[in-house]
Amino acid sequence: RGNLNGDMKQMVDLSDLSILVAYLSGSSPIVFTCPDEANIDGAGIVDLSDLSRLVAFLVGGGSPPAQCP
Repeated sequence: RGNLNGDMKQMVDLSDLSILVAYLSGSSPIVFTCPDEANIDGAGIVDLSDLSRLVAFLVGGGSPPAQCP
């Protein structure tokens, strides 16, 4: 989870954060090739908690995104 831009190296970085912000703000019609990638916390819905967890992970203070099933 977290690789929203489909990076072949499976890196989770600021470009993924940017995509999630655009999706949650409705500023861009985004279709994920794998919807589970956006569900960072694995709770079953993409919401602000996913954004919060991704930010925490990227700044070094949070746990990594949940594993895909």
